[in-house]
Amino acid sequence: GLDMIQYISKMRADACFLGSSGIDHGSGLMEIDWEVSQLKRTIVNVCDKVVIMSTVEKIDNKQPFLVCELGRINTLITEIDPDDSLLANYKKKGIQVL
Repeated sequence: GLDMIQYISKMRADACFLGSSGIDHGSGLMEIDWEVSQLKRTIVNVCDKVVIMSTVEKIDNKQPFLVCELGRINTLITEIDPDDSLLANYKKKGIQVL
């Protein structure tokens, strides 16, 4: 909750690895739950690099609450081939896809 957000906001980290409820090439990283989105937004804000781990079902899947813009994400890790056409828009925006 709010206590955790305040605690994390005082930290600094080189990188974070986050899962997602959805990632959309036009919007960014999204979550289905408001509180989770606020916590993840705080984590993203204290990290130099952001790595998102997502299954194919969550790619190009919008959710109600934005965590961060796509430009804030450095790397996207997923189980599909990095050259799959589904990932082309993410690569075009400078995201490393693994």
